[in-house]
Amino acid sequence: FRTLYNISAPAQNAALDVLLNKMEIVKEFVRKIGQERERVMGQITKFKNFQVISQSKTNFIFLRHREKNILNELFARNIVLADWSGALGIEKLGFVRISLNTPALNDVLIESLLMIDEDW
Repeated sequence: FRTLYNISAPAQNAALDVLLNKMEIVKEFVRKIGQERERVMGQITKFKNFQVISQSKTNFIFLRHREKNILNELFARNIVLADWSGALGIEKLGFVRISLNTPALNDVLIESLLMIDEDW
């Protein structure tokens, strides 16, 4: 029996090492992502024209502008995002998925969203 995606022996050994010896590092990383997500979400919810699809427990956020498609606007501001306007159940609503990053890059995201919110 073979899995759909093989995992190399070095990758398996690295994963095992993390699970056995470095779980505290992983927990700290997850904690920091959670703090950053809460900070960014706290800012986004202050903007009047943005809607967040749900409270995320991951490192990405689904959101949309209530009146405009923000995909091209954010892309033009060098914000990397995924177009979810064709996703089942939310088709043509203009949702995008934005991955959280470092605090400094997330500050750029927040500032870009603020400028979009104020411009429209």
